[in-house]
Amino acid sequence: MDDRAIPFLRVSNLTKHFQVGRGGLLGRNRSVVRAVDNVSFSIARGETLAVVGESGCGKTTLGRLVLRLIEADSGQIEIAGTEIRGLDHRAMQEFRRRVQIVIQDPFGSLNPRMLIGQAIMEPLDIHSVGTAKARRARLAELLDLVGLPQSFAARFPHQLSGGQRQRVGIARALALETDLLICDEAVSALDVSVQAQIVNLLQKLKHERQLTYLFISHDMAIVRHIADHVAVMYLGEIVEIAPKAQLFAHPAHPYTQALLKSVPRARVHERPELAIKGDIPSPIDPPSGCRFHTRCPHVMGICRSTPPARTTVGPDHSANCHLLAQALPAAKGQTA
Repeated sequence: MDDRAIPFLRVSNLTKHFQVGRGGLLGRNRSVVRAVDNVSFSIARGETLAVVGESGCGKTTLGRLVLRLIEADSGQIEIAGTEIRGLDHRAMQEFRRRVQIVIQDPFGSLNPRMLIGQAIMEPLDIHSVGTAKARRARLAELLDLVGLPQSFAARFPHQLSGGQRQRVGIARALALETDLLICDEAVSALDVSVQAQIVNLLQKLKHERQLTYLFISHDMAIVRHIADHVAVMYLGEIVEIAPKAQLFAHPAHPYTQALLKSVPRARVHERPELAIKGDIPSPIDPPSGCRFHTRCPHVMGICRSTPPARTTVGPDHSANCHLLAQALPAAKGQTA
């Protein structure tokens, strides 16, 4: 069987709520932020799942849950068939070698007093990988892999540009023969021309090293270039998930349609439509029923009271919307 057909990362019913504030006697009755709510998806080995949505939808929290930087309240996370939420300390050390993150601000992740070479070799030192000579050879290999001159090993972070620092972040993330890379807004802080270079580098590395990406972004244009599948999040829930081509050609959920209409046009005189009206509700008190109903142009009575079930609208394509369930009665209640 083709490895691409087997989920390398499988997330099932993942939930994370944060308690905030102190209200009530002795701190009881505190408010709860529903950051991630019953999220499920899978990614095949060597493919990219992009998670998109507005700020505050839960994308970054989802990435941190997969990394176990924070612990989920419930749900399962499987890497290559292994449930990682129950791993002990020693097993987690091995897991850390397989799963790494590239964050939005590479400068913030680099010690300003540490040379670039030291920063890239730090994971190798921590995990005691090889001899000192082997680690220096690995450093040279990693710099070449991300397109940086060997001389950069003797520079400090402030001596590099934003794009160069992000290449350092990628090199460090790949130092331990990583399988899964979580890219959390990895190009959003860069100039457009530099964004293209980093995205092309990530694509090249994915194909050469059979990497699997969870690519978190709010930029639909970048997602269109890099993703194989796309999951659309709104207020902690995945409201639509589909192969990239299908989602961009036939978006099923009104929120996805609105996101795509908001993408800037290539021609100067063509302005994006302001398709999403109103502010995103608070995750502390999300709307009842469908969480998007307060901003949806197609809202119906049932949307205000009943959460929509996942409806299959095509191969590997599903969305949570009452409108779809009514239009496709045979598919009503099906799960993808």
